[in-house]
Amino acid sequence: MLKKFSRYFLIITSLILLQSCNSIPKIPYDCSKINDELAERYALFPALSDDEIAKRSQISVQTYSELHNLSVFSKIVEAIKAAPQNAELIPVDLRHYVTVDLGNIMVSNIQSDFFLNLFLKTSKFHQGFFSLINFGTGKVTIFNQTYGEQLFDKEVIDRPDLKDPELVFNLQDSQDIIANMKFSKGQKASILAKNITKPFRLDLREASNNQFNWGKKWIMPVYDVSQSDVLGGKKTGGYYLYVNNNEVRNMKLNKFDKSKVACYSNDNGPKFENTAVGEF
Repeated sequence: MLKKFSRYFLIITSLILLQSCNSIPKIPYDCSKINDELAERYALFPALSDDEIAKRSQISVQTYSELHNLSVFSKIVEAIKAAPQNAELIPVDLRHYVTVDLGNIMVSNIQSDFFLNLFLKTSKFHQGFFSLINFGTGKVTIFNQTYGEQLFDKEVIDRPDLKDPELVFNLQDSQDIIANMKFSKGQKASILAKNITKPFRLDLREASNNQFNWGKKWIMPVYDVSQSDVLGGKKTGGYYLYVNNNEVRNMKLNKFDKSKVACYSNDNGPKFENTAVGEF
């Protein structure tokens, strides 16, 4: 009886939480500032030496590793720890690598431990294949995937100054990128994917089916796909503020359900809303 009550309590609590968050975020934007928004994020990344570029062009970056080794997840953790006080933008430098594998990673902004534990059980994290970074009140918590090899332990990073930060992934001039990333409602992440040599498909979605069904969008302030091909990427429930679609070589998506774009750099260029090709 107690187990049955606990299950019902979990379901009811989840529904209340979902209902309280069922809205499209109202975020200020000004389409005339798209170049400024792009420049602000690119300025986070210092120029690389020719030797560093040559070295990176021989390396593929996997999703996970032990945190002292190179991987996407360890680069995110390193960037969080190195972020300046009260940083609003956290740069993750993944430029010029052969292949960058961004998935399977979840990024969330669940404030309390109670709701974080609930989130772990009701989001796609419970499938066991995702590592998680959560920006909570007073701390950042990282969780390893629960299926397969355990490459690192749960860790709490003491950064009470980081409040609602945006992760900025710079993948510029990499040869190939792939991703299976999930985000909680309102979580911000930008991707600078300029001049990617090979066509790429990124699966960037909400952290749970309920989040998608209730329209609880995550936010991509800047998405730069200029001089690249975007083929088959799923973007099912995001809110995109500024999209740089200049000189896009090709753009064909699996679907763009419930997503919205506020500003394009080129109104006459390829747009996500007009390039759906159906399920592959």
